[in-house]
Amino acid sequence: MTAAIECSFDAPERQSLELVGTEAAVLVDRAFTPGPEDVAFMLRGRDGRVQEVVGGGDDPYRAMIDHCHEVVRDGVTPRRSVADAIAVLAVLDRLRRAAGLGVQCGCS
Repeated sequence: MTAAIECSFDAPERQSLELVGTEAAVLVDRAFTPGPEDVAFMLRGRDGRVQEVVGGGDDPYRAMIDHCHEVVRDGVTPRRSVADAIAVLAVLDRLRRAAGLGVQCGCS
């Protein structure tokens, strides 16, 4: 398995996410800052067929703020635990190590 992450404030803005499995690849434009109008992604099968998959659009940042409000003001249980956040950071650490970049956050 491999992973590649590119992030730059200097390069022209572009956002794409491509997940490749054994049977198909998923291609998502504006994967990281979607809005209500971003309702579809492409599915490319092993046989070359391309299918547009349409779902509901939303504003994930607004949903995140709304959920934070519910947790702080209403005592709702957070959707993600501290352990979940640490696990994500550990994956990023492993990716940095695999790329020969060292570790920044110190998670294990």
